[in-house]
Amino acid sequence: MAKDRHNLERLLQAAFDFHCRQRALAVNPVANKKSLPAKLFDVIEQPLILAAVFAVCGLVGALFFTPAFIVCAICILLGVHRTGVLAGQSLKVQTTLYVALALVLSIGGYFLYGSLNKELERFQIAFAKKVAAFLKADLIKETSINKVPPPPLPPKRPTLFDIDLAKWRLENLPDSLELHDLFLLDSHASQNQFGAIFVDDAHTIKVQYGINVELASRSKFLSFYIDRQDQRTAPICEYLATKHQWLLDNAPQMLIEEKTPGDSGTVSTKEAVFSKRIYIYHETYLPAETAVKLTDFYNKLGLSAIFRSTDYLSTKKLEANLVKVRKEQAAH
Repeated sequence: MAKDRHNLERLLQAAFDFHCRQRALAVNPVANKKSLPAKLFDVIEQPLILAAVFAVCGLVGALFFTPAFIVCAICILLGVHRTGVLAGQSLKVQTTLYVALALVLSIGGYFLYGSLNKELERFQIAFAKKVAAFLKADLIKETSINKVPPPPLPPKRPTLFDIDLAKWRLENLPDSLELHDLFLLDSHASQNQFGAIFVDDAHTIKVQYGINVELASRSKFLSFYIDRQDQRTAPICEYLATKHQWLLDNAPQMLIEEKTPGDSGTVSTKEAVFSKRIYIYHETYLPAETAVKLTDFYNKLGLSAIFRSTDYLSTKKLEANLVKVRKEQAAH
C-alpha cells in the first residue's frame, strides 16, 4: 500500500513538471518572435526609463522649453503605440496616423512655446524693473546718507598745451581722460617745451611735439601727439623718425640754467644730450605688425621708439580710478 502511494506521488510530480515545461514552451516562442524594434519600444516605454528621461529634460526645460516639449510629444506617441489602438491597421494607415499626430503635436507645441516665451519675457522685464527700482531707491538712500561733495570745477584751458585741465581729469574724473592729456602729463622732466609742426606739403596735417629736458641727468627726449589720421598715421610716424634731428636743431627752446645748493657750477638745458628715446601718442590704433615694423624702422636709425594708443589710455584710466578710490577710502 505504501509503495503504491509513493508511485502515485511521483507520477503527480512528473505530470506537474511536464505541465510547467509545456507552459514555458508555449510562452517563450511568442516572446522570442518579437522583432528587435518591438523589443526596443518595450524598453523605451518602460515607466522607469520614461521617468528618468523626462526628469532630465524637465531640468533642461526649466531654461529652454524646446526639450520638454519634444519629450512630451514623444511620450504621447509612445502612449498611443503602447495602447495598441492602431494594432489592427495596415502599416500605411499606422504611418499616416502617426505622422498626422506628430504634426498636430508639433504645431501645437510651436504656438504653446511662443505663448510661454512671451509670458516669460514679460515676467523677466517686470522683475528687472522691480530690481532696478529697488537698487535705485537704495542708492539714493545711501547717497543721501554719505553725500560726497562734487569735485571742483575743471580750470579753463587758456592754451592747447596747458596741463591744468589734464591734471584735473586725472584726479577727479579719470574716465574722461584723453590721450592728449597723457601726452602732456607723462613727462616728468624738469623742463618741457611743447609746439606743433606740419608734416605735409599742403600744411594741413599738424603734429604736436614735446622736447623734454631732464637737467639732473643732462639728457632730453622727444614726444609726439598724432590725432586721428587713419591710414596716414604710420607714414607720419616714419616721417617723424627722419625729421627728429631737424626739430631738435630748429624748434624754439627755453634756455634754463639751474644751480643746486652746494654745487660749484650751474646746469644748463643746452648741455642736455638727446637720449634717442621718442614717445609717440597716436589716436588711430595701429595693428601689432605695423607697430613692429615701425619699431624696426626707428631702430635702424639708431632711435628707440615707444608707441602709445587707445589701449594705453584704457590702462591709465584704470590706474587713475584705483588711485581715486583709495584716496576716497582713506578720506573716510
